Order: sequence, then structure tokens, then C-alpha cells
Amino acid sequence: MKLETDRLVIKNYTENEFPFLNSMLTNPRMMKYIGDGKIKNHDQSKAFFERILSGSYEGSIYGLKLIMKKDELQPIGHAGLVKQVVDDREEVEVGFWIDETYWNEGYAKEVAKSLKVYAFEELNISRLISIIQPENKASSKVAEFIGMKLEKNCEFNGQGVNIYSVNKSQRT
Repeated sequence: MKLETDRLVIKNYTENEFPFLNSMLTNPRMMKYIGDGKIKNHDQSKAFFERILSGSYEGSIYGLKLIMKKDELQPIGHAGLVKQVVDDREEVEVGFWIDETYWNEGYAKEVAKSLKVYAFEELNISRLISIIQPENKASSKVAEFIGMKLEKNCEFNGQGVNIYSVNKSQRT
């Protein structure tokens, strides 16, 4: 999968991008609302990167992809359509992480909107979710920006989370 917006390119990771991913995974501010909120050590980061690469083959539509600024070819985060199981239901999540250097510049909204359009119009996916920790107000605003509504609170991988969702029939 490769998507483009006015300012960004979303593409598969390559072996060369491990240092960037590792910098996000070892940053406490970046990891605050990811999983258990703990930074990862080098081995954990490498294992996560290998899982990303194993799902990033040509033509793969699911999984986390690298976000690059078009004008600088600089990585600024990652995002993607990620298969999840929430309360025994298979779902497709719009997931996004923006490196803190680029927070508050509208990149998360831009990426999330492009993933939603791609999922609904190109892949004919009927429903999308975002899994967001309740304290993560910025990500909640991104979910709402793309038309998602808070559906429920539940436990996901041992964490209390909010599930935001939007159905294709609801999109604007």
C-alpha cells in the first residue's frame, strides 16, 4: 500500500527505518498512550519492527506503514489499517503515531482521513474503529475529526480503552 496526501506519503517500511521507529519506541512522551505506556528496549523495538516488516510486503494493505513528509522525505510517524479483535469481534483499526516533533501540525488528521477514505472507497471496508486510551485527548479529537463517535469503553490487551467507530454508511 502507498497513499499520498497533499503533504505526506504513507508507504511500507524498509530495513533502513529501524532507527526512526526505535526513536519513537524509546521516547516516554511517545509511548505514554501506547499499550502499557512503557518505553521499549532495543530487543523489544527490534521484535516489533520485524513484525511490521513481516506484514509489509508489496500489495499488503494492512499493518503499520511509514509516514513521510513529501517535501523533505523525512519520516514523521507511522499509521495504518490494523486488524484487531475487540470483545471477540474482528475489526479494522485506523491507527496512527506521529513523532512528537510534528505534533499539532494536523498530520494525524490528514493521515487518518486518508486511511478512512482508502478503506471505505478502495477496499470497501464497512466499519472502522480507533482504540484510544481515555486520557489521550489528542487522538480522540482525531477520531472525531474523521467522523468517529465514542462507541464504548472496554478492556483491550489489559488496558482500559475507548473504542471510537464509524460505519461506511455514516461517512460524510
